Amino acid sequence: MNNASKIDTNWTKIFNKYPILQTIKDEGKYIITAQQIKEFWEPRLMTKHDHSVNRPQIFIDN
Repeated sequence: MNNASKIDTNWTKIFNKYPILQTIKDEGKYIITAQQIKEFWEPRLMTKHDHSVNRPQIFIDN
C-alpha cells in the first residue's frame, strides 16, 4: 500500500472514530490533535496536503 492509500484509509478511520462531520455541522469547526491523528499514523504525513489533488478522498467528498 502506498502512502497516498494509507493516508486515505487512515483519514477514513479517523472520521469514523471521531464525530468530525457532525461537530463541523453543529459548531462550524472540529479541532483534532496530533495525538488523535497519531493513533492511526504519523501526523506530519497525514496533514501534508501540498496540492488539492493530494487531499484524502474523505476531504474531497465532504
